Amino acid sequence: IREEALALVTEGADFRPYVENDPSRPQRDFHGLKESPDWTALYLWRNGAIVEENAKRCPRTMAALEKVPLSDIGSRTPAVLFSRLEPGAHIPPHMGMLNCRIICHLPLIVPEGCWLRVGNETRQWEEGKLLIFDDSMEHEARNQSHRQRIILLFEIWRPEISEADREALTVLLEE
Repeated sequence: IREEALALVTEGADFRPYVENDPSRPQRDFHGLKESPDWTALYLWRNGAIVEENAKRCPRTMAALEKVPLSDIGSRTPAVLFSRLEPGAHIPPHMGMLNCRIICHLPLIVPEGCWLRVGNETRQWEEGKLLIFDDSMEHEARNQSHRQRIILLFEIWRPEISEADREALTVLLEE
């Protein structure tokens, strides 16, 4: 997975701002990060659908994800992406809108000085060591290094939610 991420960066893959201007959603600047090159993403899955062009470039990553209980909420999830945070960048405190799924970070390129705070706990990412959290809790991230930080970010169902409840949530949230 790390090799595929490095190849994407080396080949100049089109990482786009994580916070993009979307006319169908309420317009927020999100702490100056809207359309910012400081926090970018390259999606393998977006809005519940595979991004074929990118997925083809990452066959080992896609194969590994087949074994993961990705949340599947119609056109909302899953989302799977390589998240890139530039040197000196800060993602200010914020919260996700759903607590029926949890966020997984697989750190791939993590220089010293990169951290994630969730609630009152701050952790350093460690390359290859999965970090899982509920993003409905306040969280923020910072790259205090002089190099890019890249993680694979994906969403999975909360394990305590039954299959029947997952189906009900999908119907409810698709409305």
